Amino acid sequence: MNKGGSPVADIFFDFDSTMVEIETLDVLLSQHMTDSALKKHIAHITKQGMAGEISLFQSLTQRLKAAKIHQSDIEAFANSLPQHITAGLKPLIDKWQQHGHTIHILSGGFKDYMHPTAAQLNIEKSHIHANKLLFDDQGYITGLDEKNPLCHNYGKGKVIEELSLCNQAIMIGDGVTDLEVYLDGKCTAFIGFGLHAKRENVQQQSPTFVIDIAQFEKAVEQKITQIKKGVWPCILSAKIKSMFYC
Repeated sequence: MNKGGSPVADIFFDFDSTMVEIETLDVLLSQHMTDSALKKHIAHITKQGMAGEISLFQSLTQRLKAAKIHQSDIEAFANSLPQHITAGLKPLIDKWQQHGHTIHILSGGFKDYMHPTAAQLNIEKSHIHANKLLFDDQGYITGLDEKNPLCHNYGKGKVIEELSLCNQAIMIGDGVTDLEVYLDGKCTAFIGFGLHAKRENVQQQSPTFVIDIAQFEKAVEQKITQIKKGVWPCILSAKIKSMFYC
């Protein structure tokens, strides 16, 4: 609850093609590869992952193995990302934070490069839920923490479930992994974010799908209004909901 006693929400943003306008891993990898065929290969892997044709873990590991990237490259890349924040998003996030809502990043990307963007949007470090890169003694990427649920399918829903929220959750994103959170009953509402990328299967299955920032603001405000009317007292699994609501 906020100071006025009105219900508040936990609002979860996907990072790539949602909070920022780019697919970060693709851009990071492309900066360190001059081979055009390899760039196309990585872009294809990304599309396969977003469409659900391969697992998230397969998508991440295959792309990471395609290039040799140093920790210093990650730091430089992280500092470049705030300029790619989706146009018009910061004032909306500022407004929702002022109204007591909690903003999270929930991503299959890597928190190693998300901190400057989160700081720009006044998002606490503890509210960045993402994968973690692993480095060797020389500072080069060797892989990722396989124990993190976010490098596996349905990981985003597991993270929300583990947070044991008693505010309603709104999930916002462009990909299948974002939509899964809603379809699996781990969030109250879902908004498909089509400003930068339109995934056909996400667009078809999303209860709400937006293609510009004005539509997006309206959609979130509508979800918040529904929350204020007490749609759900807290997050319940889809199975439990089906037992009590028809």
